[in-house]
Amino acid sequence: YAYDTGGNYWSGGYTDSIGNYQIKGLPPGNYKVLFYPYELDNYAVEYYGYPRNFNYRYQWYKDKDTFSEAEVVPVTLETPATGIDAVMTEDGGIIGGRITDGNGSGIGGYVYVMPSMDNPIDWYGWSYTDAAGNYQVRGLPAGSYIVLFTPSTSTYYRREFYDNTTDVDLATRVTVAEGQTVTGIDAVVEH
Repeated sequence: YAYDTGGNYWSGGYTDSIGNYQIKGLPPGNYKVLFYPYELDNYAVEYYGYPRNFNYRYQWYKDKDTFSEAEVVPVTLETPATGIDAVMTEDGGIIGGRITDGNGSGIGGYVYVMPSMDNPIDWYGWSYTDAAGNYQVRGLPAGSYIVLFTPSTSTYYRREFYDNTTDVDLATRVTVAEGQTVTGIDAVVEH
């Protein structure tokens, strides 16, 4: 995915069978490139049936964890930017848990994981819950994260941050090391 240096999304592309890609249609300017393993996206898992048994880490060019750290890629009309490559590694962290109601019944919804609310570009992952309310967000770079639980809008439960607050400033951050799985990051949501 290509973002201008102001954080605005411009375009994206897919890799072919040997990992080559092109991002087309960009006007001249400076961009930052996010390598996002699409197979980690729950839409791809459900719609295309991709397995979810791998853990490729999200990364910005050039092996950076955040938008602000990413190297700038200049694009001109005369010369396409080439050599903007990434080596995807299966060393991402995993955050997992369960969303339930006060009676312990699983709640459907989404879970978002981000290092801060200040820069929405640097959200790192999200996941649907299964029918029992279980979730796993994979592919996380080592770091400290805010976890946002968003129950399905058809349930009328309020969204909340971990650990049981609606105030992001009071959210308990979850720390994940490279390749580490952190479980028990649960939410009991209320109406």
